[in-house]
Amino acid sequence: MKRLLSISANNKADVIFITGHVDATDREYINEVIETIIIDPKELSKNIAILINTIEKNLNEITSYRTVCGIRNKTLIINLPVIDNDCIAAIADALINTLHLIRKKDDKNTETKSLLTNAYFLNSSDNNVSEQIKDKDANINLYYFETLEKSSSTSSVTLAAEEWTPLISLKDALLILNEVSITNAITENNESVKISDAYGRILHKNVYSKYNVPSFRTSKKHGYAVLVSDGKGIRQILNNNNTFPPISLQRGTCVWVKSGAPVPNEATAVVEEKNTKRIKSLLNDKVCIEILSKPEYGQNINPIGHHITKNKLILKRCTRIGPEEMAVLAASGHKEVAVVQQLSIGVLSIGNNLEEPGKPLKSGYVYDISRIIIISLLKNNDFSSSDFGIVNNTSSSIKENIKKALDKVDILVTLGSANDKDLLKQILLEYFEAEIYFGNINIKPGKSTTLATCKINDKIKYLLCLSGNPVTAFIIAQALLLPFLKNMSGNEYAEIPILPIHVNNPFILHQRPRLACTYLKWSKDNVAMACSMGNLFKDKLCNIVGSNALLILPKEDKEKTTSNKRVLDNDINNSDPSDENININNIHNDIRDVLSTQAANVQIFDMIVINPVKTDITTELFFMYTEADVILIIGNNKCVNRQLIKEAIENVSDNQEVSKRVTRSLLNIETSLNFMQHKTVFGIRNQTLIIDLSDFHKDTKKCFVAIVNMILQTIYLIRIDKDKNIPLHDIASTSSDNFTMEKEKIKTAVKRHRKSYLFPKCDYANTIKRHKESFPMISITDALGKIREIISENKNKIIFETVQLNDAYGRILYENVESIYNLPPFNASTKHGYAVLITDGKGVRKVLQQDEKNTFSPMTLEPGTCVWINSGDPVPNEATAVVQLKDTKLIKKFEDNDDMQIEILIQPQFNENIKPVGYELMKGKTVASPYTRIGPLEIGLLAASGRKEVIVIKNTPIGVLSIGNNLGEPGEILTPGFTYDINRITLITLLKEQGYNSLDFGIVNNMIAPIQNKIDEALKKVDILVTTGSTNNRDLMKNILEEYYKADIHFGNVNIKPGKSTIFATCEIDNTKKYFWCLSGNPVSAVITARIFLLTFLNEMYFNFYTEYAIVPASMETEYILHSRSRATWTTLGWTSEKNCALVRARGNAISDKLISAIGANAILMLPKKEDGKVTLNSFTQALLIKIPNIKYFNNDFNTNLKIEV
Repeated sequence: MKRLLSISANNKADVIFITGHVDATDREYINEVIETIIIDPKELSKNIAILINTIEKNLNEITSYRTVCGIRNKTLIINLPVIDNDCIAAIADALINTLHLIRKKDDKNTETKSLLTNAYFLNSSDNNVSEQIKDKDANINLYYFETLEKSSSTSSVTLAAEEWTPLISLKDALLILNEVSITNAITENNESVKISDAYGRILHKNVYSKYNVPSFRTSKKHGYAVLVSDGKGIRQILNNNNTFPPISLQRGTCVWVKSGAPVPNEATAVVEEKNTKRIKSLLNDKVCIEILSKPEYGQNINPIGHHITKNKLILKRCTRIGPEEMAVLAASGHKEVAVVQQLSIGVLSIGNNLEEPGKPLKSGYVYDISRIIIISLLKNNDFSSSDFGIVNNTSSSIKENIKKALDKVDILVTLGSANDKDLLKQILLEYFEAEIYFGNINIKPGKSTTLATCKINDKIKYLLCLSGNPVTAFIIAQALLLPFLKNMSGNEYAEIPILPIHVNNPFILHQRPRLACTYLKWSKDNVAMACSMGNLFKDKLCNIVGSNALLILPKEDKEKTTSNKRVLDNDINNSDPSDENININNIHNDIRDVLSTQAANVQIFDMIVINPVKTDITTELFFMYTEADVILIIGNNKCVNRQLIKEAIENVSDNQEVSKRVTRSLLNIETSLNFMQHKTVFGIRNQTLIIDLSDFHKDTKKCFVAIVNMILQTIYLIRIDKDKNIPLHDIASTSSDNFTMEKEKIKTAVKRHRKSYLFPKCDYANTIKRHKESFPMISITDALGKIREIISENKNKIIFETVQLNDAYGRILYENVESIYNLPPFNASTKHGYAVLITDGKGVRKVLQQDEKNTFSPMTLEPGTCVWINSGDPVPNEATAVVQLKDTKLIKKFEDNDDMQIEILIQPQFNENIKPVGYELMKGKTVASPYTRIGPLEIGLLAASGRKEVIVIKNTPIGVLSIGNNLGEPGEILTPGFTYDINRITLITLLKEQGYNSLDFGIVNNMIAPIQNKIDEALKKVDILVTTGSTNNRDLMKNILEEYYKADIHFGNVNIKPGKSTIFATCEIDNTKKYFWCLSGNPVSAVITARIFLLTFLNEMYFNFYTEYAIVPASMETEYILHSRSRATWTTLGWTSEKNCALVRARGNAISDKLISAIGANAILMLPKKEDGKVTLNSFTQALLIKIPNIKYFNNDFNTNLKIEV
């Protein structure tokens, strides 16, 4: 398949024959491969489909084999069972006609020159074939290749630039990536690591359990082990010395056992204390109890191997090791595990105007932020990488540095120079003799993304070449690079699902399908909704911070679009047809008429009216503020997303405050418009007043008459303030929602989304009172409310430190960071093309030549001239548009020099393909506020703002301690009656996964003095201590916290299963608040409650909202048994194209949870209390999405065929 994809993707052949001596099974396999990659016959034209059917039919009749024939890109593929004169004669006419039609369809206006440029024969040697086909058409040339036998002799074909990289769909690009990565996955290269170092690694082979877990019968509850045959009645309590094997039971006796402890061999049930009555015998001093209800056989007893059975397959090869996988490995007795060797990945930036972040920025240069974003993104996904820096965009530099990089790494990611008009593809083909699988994807952004392979020292090397634009690089890395690397590393379960979603905000479509960053949330109707992030037209770096999904938008349908762009919105079809077309000129004239009747002491020199439906509002505001005193934004309110307008105005408005009198004047305007039952948004940039009147689409003139005098007064006051330099007192703002801002509030360029809470905020926690002798049961909602309340009272001194930006990933920012530069710092071209003057219109231009030694020196454009510039390069000051190469025609090139003339074939539009100064990020804007966790995008923004180092909160480790008398270290020889301590390694891994450091305080015996000593030791080093074990009311932890540490136990009895005994407490030591999280010793309970409570606490404590779990309403496809308490259980969520919601499938835990149930789970399902005993099918309940949904687990476990469309 790989070879077929490569040949067809690069258009190396018009027809491929697959032949050779293979048996029927292999022949059928080849047919299946062809059917997988060819175009669906239903999508072919009628004539081509008939001819292909004829070829298949004729070959079937001659050979008696089923033959498959099809088309991929512009290449015809035929599975030829045998190759002889009869076969070729039978299909020759149909073959020639098919190729004629393919070529005719490809270029209707071009005379066909040669029908068959190249033909690939897979294992063919019969030259009579060429003679027969040449008789049919004299223009046909054939080439033969022994591809199945992997012949070392290959034909070098020099291709024109446009033929190097034919346009393919994103779906085809993903298919090729998948095929190349899976075929060449490095799963055979492995190494052995300790399980403590195995987090994030990929298993090399299947893993089987060495032991039963538990290896003896254990009690599910604290209670009395009894004989069921004794029924109800009085039992004598025997003294249990915690020995193994446990004490023997006789008729009429019982013994107290703790949850998780061994049960005597004779015991057949464990009765909870609440079902007993303690009595004292009158005849002697023996203590007895009365069993109040008849126990059932096996009640509250876990059998041997309940969680994991010995020699059972527990983890499949190619599984990524996360916290739950670590728990299973530790529990089953493994000390080391074989994992796939890590990929060697390099990152290299190509560009002449790139500067290292933090260094002084030279004129015409920009910071190389794409590289630091990609390196951080790789780190975020457990890939380490080598940084190969920046290389000049010259042929010699690119060759030399790529060669050096490929000598050290197997996979190289390049950024920049990826366009067909750039150097990189030509260098890969000619110098490295690379095989380019694709380099031209029908997607925006990322059209020029390239995948290639080459051989260095007889070893295959992989190159993925991305755009140098940081937003494009980030989006394409998510869509293509990460799936490629995960497959290459052998992670077969890394496929990301494509969810059916509702588009909640408008997006402007493009002539190519568009990938847009979005924030995904779920509506009250349980529908996934994609929210705009201020990226109506295109994504900006500061807008995509906080995004959690990529929106795949269809391409623009020009036949159905009445305007120059189409807005994608699910509600737009409900708009009033009478509102669809607004005459901008009429509105402009109406407003001019109003102004002409006003006698004022201020003149409006110019006024601009913008329709936000038909333009990129942010770009227009950037350009227009220098040309007008007033900018009015109008539009059809049913087609306009006013939130986007608000964001655009905020982005371009000055950060400076204005005087109180200007603020009062703006508030007067707002008050007048409120009487007309409309809201507006204002902004001020320099001396230009920006007003949003898009909510007045039918009453624009009427509302303008009402406020025109106030507008004139405001402009007058703004000018006075600027001229007299009046001290600024108030933040310029209007509207009760938008403009009333506290003085301390920071104006930021970054839109941040706070995820919704699992349960609604409430003040119930304030009413919770702890009685001295009991711990009242509280709800999950109250517990979470109490956590937030306690955190808000935290007065601990924050310790901070300064770190280099390269070391800041994952840290929590302490300072407010404002950009000291504009991004871009100059007007930049968004396309490769010619910078022109629009006043020249269409026609011939002389092409000026740039100074090669100083590419970024200012050039002066005169009428009738133009200059070539690359995407991202500075645009000459006089240039007013950039025209793409496709819209030009070469007229003349002089042989004695480099001078040339071109013809501009279109009328350029003002500022077409030009990105204004500060479009991505404005100088003075806040790019990151205090307590922000620094992720890939945040580190990119910090780099763009000119920072070399940042102040961050010092990493405070979190202590982890296990309490128990029968716990052993994972991997060591297990003492009889002991179990492995899996909670500690699981929690340490979970904290690491979430970006928190930890300190391991080991295991301590469940006795007061050792526990107290170990806690004293821990609290000298940490402020947050997590313990597991001894949390029940009959255990020691609650008494130790209250008696020895005078701790406030905020809750210790939660209405949840598992995790009822979870404890949250605080105390003060040396004027420092210490926090205790005491979790159950049960491994299932510990990890679930840690995800629900502990991580919520840490994220709130450190304002780490980006790593919060998404809360997804999910449809129940499996029945679960409910409990008297709210139940949290592992589940697998999946999506299908048939249903627009998440589907819940049980993991063998419909009744109760086992440790093994966590493997492959991607969510925690929150089930209500028991009502009818079951959850009805197709009803909805909440789930915490803890991992990216795993399609293969969902499919393999439940045989559900998900049809995913790209």
